[in-house]
Amino acid sequence: MGGTARPYVSDERRRARLAARHRLLAHLRTDDVVTIADDLVALHSSDPVTVYLSAIVRMRDPDVAAVEAALYDDRSLVRHHAMRRTIWVMSPTVAVAAHASSTRKIAAAERRKVLQWLAASPEVDDPERWLAEATARVLALVAERGTVLTREIGQTFPDLTVELVAGAGTRNPTPIPAHTRVPLLAAFEGRLIRARPVGSWTSGQYAWALLEGWSPGFALDGDVAARAGAADLVARLLRSFGPATDEDLRWWTGWTKGQTSTALTD
Repeated sequence: MGGTARPYVSDERRRARLAARHRLLAHLRTDDVVTIADDLVALHSSDPVTVYLSAIVRMRDPDVAAVEAALYDDRSLVRHHAMRRTIWVMSPTVAVAAHASSTRKIAAAERRKVLQWLAASPEVDDPERWLAEATARVLALVAERGTVLTREIGQTFPDLTVELVAGAGTRNPTPIPAHTRVPLLAAFEGRLIRARPVGSWTSGQYAWALLEGWSPGFALDGDVAARAGAADLVARLLRSFGPATDEDLRWWTGWTKGQTSTALTD
């Protein structure tokens, strides 16, 4: 093969690489939960149990408590919506890149959707003002109590339980209490974060906490540009999962072809 030829990596070789990179081999296991998350870039968290299973299968001494400690005591891992609008668990450094490259765009689309639903509600005269005031009240409540469940928001502010309708005019319109979207949107925008859930580690009923002050030095509203965040994320992805095709990267990130191409170039 010439010096400029692209090397061929067989399925067998790639699987062997992934087994090592992802610490699936017994001698490469570690009890450092943050290292495990970074080696996979981020851990899927749409289902809360997946995070724990993904971590403990790579630990020398599997321990649910160690994963909980990283999430809620040390706060060296954070749970945040990012690529493909999926919830992920990742280190703060990865979360900053993911937020810049993915979540900001998702947050803008989510905001437009909520404003459209509010505009269609006969109980809301000014959607922008309603959302701004509701968000301020929710953030103040979380600041006062430390953590707040979504249902507690509705109990504390009954006027925020305005019924919105998703899919109006379709076969399956879905009623949504407005107060459930307020903390979700604030989380997309990097102002709230999912804290310890109610019940055991299998529960997905998370409390909300202010992101500010959650983890020392961690913020999602910084100056990291979308392009820089995308390049960082792709570099991490290729180190962890490569070799990969453009299509692989677009699927994993949920980005457009143009954004993926630019990130690869960078």
